[in-house]
Amino acid sequence: MSWSLNKRLPALLACLLLLTVAALADHPSTGIAKSPLKIPQNFVNVHILRNLDLSSAVVRELTTVVVKNVANDAQSEYFVPIPEQIDAHVAIVEASNKKSGTQLEVKKDSFDSEKLIQYYKVILQQPLQPQEKDTITLKVVYTHVLSSLPKHIPQVAKQFLVYTGNVFVFSAYTSEKQKTVVKLPTTTVVTYTNNEGTVTKTGNLINYGPFNAISPHQHTRLYVHYEGTKPLPTFSRVRRELEVSHWGGNLAVEEHFELKHDGARLKTQFSRVEFQQSAHVHAQTAVLKSLTFTLPAGASDPYYRDEIGNVSTSNFRSTPRGATLELRPRYPLYGGWNYTWYHGYNLPLDAFARFNKEKAVYVLNVPFLKTVTDATVDRAIIKVLLPEGAINVKVTLPFAVDSETHGKHLTYLDTTGRYAVVLEKHNVVDEHAQNFQITYEYPPLELLRKPLAASAAFFALFVISAVLSRVEFRITGKVR
Repeated sequence: MSWSLNKRLPALLACLLLLTVAALADHPSTGIAKSPLKIPQNFVNVHILRNLDLSSAVVRELTTVVVKNVANDAQSEYFVPIPEQIDAHVAIVEASNKKSGTQLEVKKDSFDSEKLIQYYKVILQQPLQPQEKDTITLKVVYTHVLSSLPKHIPQVAKQFLVYTGNVFVFSAYTSEKQKTVVKLPTTTVVTYTNNEGTVTKTGNLINYGPFNAISPHQHTRLYVHYEGTKPLPTFSRVRRELEVSHWGGNLAVEEHFELKHDGARLKTQFSRVEFQQSAHVHAQTAVLKSLTFTLPAGASDPYYRDEIGNVSTSNFRSTPRGATLELRPRYPLYGGWNYTWYHGYNLPLDAFARFNKEKAVYVLNVPFLKTVTDATVDRAIIKVLLPEGAINVKVTLPFAVDSETHGKHLTYLDTTGRYAVVLEKHNVVDEHAQNFQITYEYPPLELLRKPLAASAAFFALFVISAVLSRVEFRITGKVR
């Protein structure tokens, strides 16, 4: 008996579904559509000089580029490529005009999903006319790109680090001539790439090039294994709180730190006796014994505490130009060791906040974050507590942050809570120690909020006390 059309249709659909599944199994999809990104070849790098500084835990790359416009019309956008695996370690990308020193705008632009390259766009100071030249300076700061080799060393031993990169300047444009200079902390080098054209070593400098006619995106592995005598300090988390008090004219600062040493770990157990006996050679090892913080001028009343309590091994020096706080942890830090603590101090508010009479607003100008020199902060949290009653709060930052939140924070004698601004950013380095501004309105009557609140609380307490004093709580009765 023949099937009807209604009975044949489901069977045909099932067969098509099975064929589709089989085809997908034979040719799996990646799930991401890869599309090539073409950067217009409007420029030619006439000459490039790159200085790669490996003398600290934070790697800094300073590149001077003489660019020439080879297009038929004026151009104002210069693209800088950074491979995806390296871009995750980029802390900051800056550009400036070498002749005038003017900072140029840098934007994180397109991503090439086929070549896995992240592009940054530099806006030139003024459009460059055809066949004209200009010189720009690029600064890129990298974190966590150094590794120790060997991974484990004796307690009294030198530390050696490894850097892997590119012999050539990774550029989106053809380079007529380029040279790379690698700066090391010492003259001791175990091995380095020495098979690409002209390579010379002078003292603590390794020179690569000059190279001619380098094509775009050219890459040759650069490997340097060298002695690193400095520690590799990394702050896993830093929480900084700034409390503004117009009533007391004070800016209270408290900073909480979670520090770890990313250097080579100890091969054996730590020996306090060996540590004391080898004090004269500690400068040649990577042990971290003290931390020095540069504080603003006018800092006073410092304190330094950890989980155990107050730490007395600190030294505070104040001068008219600034202050220095030197902290000595309870124990020396070797590779893989951690230490947590917090310290604080007071600052005069009039040195950081001013009143703009034209706009009738207060302008708070404070540093974003300043830690130990050449240290990396994986995650920074900046919390600013404005006076209770502050309104129309606006934040102006010199660089992008991961998040900016506004809320309330309750402290003593508060009624509705202080206005709180919380900023978060990862991969923070010395270059981020810039000032940011917070503008807010603070009506003069708000200064009376706390005294009135305290007076009202005391008055209510007296009233309740007076009422309770007149109430009879004893149970009395006649005794028969």
